[in-house]
Order: sequence, then structure tokens, then C-alpha cells
Amino acid sequence: MLQLQSDLAQFKALNSQRASIIPPDSLRAPRAHEPQRVAKDEIVIVPKLTKIECDMVGLKLTFDQVLKRYEAENINPWPILESHERQLEARQEVSGLLHPSQIVWRGELRPEQIRGAKAVIALGGDNHLQWVARWMVDGYMIGVNSDPARSEGALTRFQAADLPQLLERLAAGEFLIADWTRLEGEIDGKPIDLALGEYFIGETERAFMSRHVIKVAGLSEEQKCSGLLVTTGAGSTGWYNSASRYLHAGGDPFSRTERLARFLVTEPYQGKLASSELLEGSFDAGEELVIHSLNDSRGIVTADSNSRYTFGRGSVARIRISEDALKVVSS
Repeated sequence: MLQLQSDLAQFKALNSQRASIIPPDSLRAPRAHEPQRVAKDEIVIVPKLTKIECDMVGLKLTFDQVLKRYEAENINPWPILESHERQLEARQEVSGLLHPSQIVWRGELRPEQIRGAKAVIALGGDNHLQWVARWMVDGYMIGVNSDPARSEGALTRFQAADLPQLLERLAAGEFLIADWTRLEGEIDGKPIDLALGEYFIGETERAFMSRHVIKVAGLSEEQKCSGLLVTTGAGSTGWYNSASRYLHAGGDPFSRTERLARFLVTEPYQGKLASSELLEGSFDAGEELVIHSLNDSRGIVTADSNSRYTFGRGSVARIRISEDALKVVSS
């Protein structure tokens, strides 16, 4: 027990030291590449659907029927309608710059369409960019916020009005690329989707307690909690940032280009007979985080809240920093 406490103290000290030497993005030059020129016909646009369009598809309703549904559910339709109009305007502005064949709708997207493009424009918000990014191996990601008035767009660098000038700079090779760290994982030896933001490990139902054994840097601990988050710098301003407030009052964001991952135990059980000590930590490229599932109900692992995998009792997940960073057009 004394040895475990000593190892844990050393691990916490190491993570504290790591945090103190990691400067914010504004003070660090991005990991740069010599950019390759990108012609207009080498670009694919993937627009997101608006909320109204999603509801029309998901509920199989017409536009007017969706609005009546909102009224029946006591939902104020005006902010949704205004956002719908702004997103349609952004879509029209961006789509008018390229040939219609270069527009690939999210519901019709095939991975080879993304992998065959030299650059991909994700027109939407942060979650949409993450969804598109999971298909990307090569090529440049361009994040365009389709509704800056309503979407914070922490990961989307550009707006629709920026695209004409950006396309000229892409064609001339006059732009910068930043390597955003991604995570890779496997469950019982089978690979799962890359995560640009985070992996979540826990139970499907929030009402059920998640149980697992976590192993990292020679330490091992059985934990009871609401789940485990493993994040990159790109994910550290989202879910992880909110969940970490019980340990860090101002959140705990870090650089998207840092070759580092952090993990966080959410809502840990702290009782008289059992409690968690390994509430947070980090690991570098070449290191591995291992989670053994003890879930009694329906355990899952999710990648960026897009892909979902069964993680039942006895399963083992392994998470590492991927060698395939996402190449993001940063300016």
C-alpha cells in the first residue's frame, strides 16, 4: 500500500510537471508542413444538415409538419428557423465556389470520397468536423463554421466569407498546416475508429455505475464512477473541459498539437471503504492506457460521441496516441 501511494505521488508529480511546461496554442508554433498546392477540383465539401433538416429526415415529416411538432412540444421555433436560414446561406455561399459534384452530403458519404480528396471542407460545427475527420487519413481538413451566431465553433477556423480568398491561397500553396493529435484504440484486439476529441468509456445508461480497472504508467486501480474520458488537446475544450471542473475550477484545456493525451474519472465514487486516487493523468506518444471492463450492464466505448462499441464485462480496451495526426489548415 505504501509503495502504491509512493508510485501514485510520483505519477501525479510527473503529470503536474508536464502540465506546467505545456504552453497554450497562442504561444506555440504549430507543427508545420511544407504545404502542397490544392486545386479547386481536388476539394470536397461535406455540409451538415440543419436541425430542421435532421428532424425532417429522422421523423419523416415535411417542413411544416416539423414546425407544428415544435409547437406541440412547446419548443420556440424562431432561433431554430433563424439558424436554419443562416446555415442555408453559408451552404449556398460555399457550394457556389465549387462544382456540384464536389458536394457530398453527410448521409451519402462514402469513406473513399474523403480519402481521395486532397482537402475536405467540413461545413458545420465542431461535432460535424469530428464526424468527418474519422474518415480522413491523408488530405487537409478545413473547418468552416456554418452558423457563427449560434455555434461557438472551437474547432472551426473559418467562416463562409473566408473561402474565396482561402481557395486562392490553397491553389498557390500559401497556407499553414497544424498537426492535431488523434487517439487510436482497440477493444479485445479489434481496432476502433480514431478519436479527434475523446474516447468515453462507461455505461450506456447514465443511471448505472461504471466499473473498470485502469492501468497506466505501471499503476493500476479499480474504479467506480460515471465513466472515463480520454482526451486530446482538440477535445480538451469540450466535454472534458466541463467534466474536469471538480478538479480544475477554470477547466483544463491544452494544445491541439501536443503529442499528449489526458484521462479523467468523471463523478468518482468516494466512500469510506473504497475510493479512487487516480482521478486524472496523462500519457505520451508510445505509452498506453489500458482499461479492463467490470461493467455489469451495457458497457460502451464511444469515439467522439459518433461511433459506439460494446464494452462488456471482461473486455479490455487499449488507447494510444495515433501516428495519423489530422492535418488541419490553420491559416
